[in-house]
Amino acid sequence: MDRKIKAFLIYAYSFIFLYMLNSLLMWFSLRANFPTTIVVIVEAVIMITGLFFSFRAIIGKYYGIKDDKKVAKAWLIHFIPFVITSYLLLFFVFSLVKIPSLAIFLYLNLDVVVLFFTFKFAVEKFIERNYE
Repeated sequence: MDRKIKAFLIYAYSFIFLYMLNSLLMWFSLRANFPTTIVVIVEAVIMITGLFFSFRAIIGKYYGIKDDKKVAKAWLIHFIPFVITSYLLLFFVFSLVKIPSLAIFLYLNLDVVVLFFTFKFAVEKFIERNYE
């Protein structure tokens, strides 16, 4: 299997794990009556740091790159379009699909597709071009 696909699959699994962790955190916080704004901020910090460190570890393992400046630049080039597209996709899917469980299912699957294309773009433009 291609190392780019292996790296993406591990990255996608870490994204899904962080998404499930944040869902559990939201569920527990709603049960405990924590302020929703604080929980959303904590979830954002968990998702951002989790995805960055998993990206850094994956690029280090599969590409042998230890230059944090290049990895951080590649991650930002991946993450910023991913977040913008993800939010647009969220509003688009939930405005078209009126069944909540189907909308969540479609959103998460389309979000992984967006994750793949932004990951692939960042790896091809900043990792493979500069280090092979």
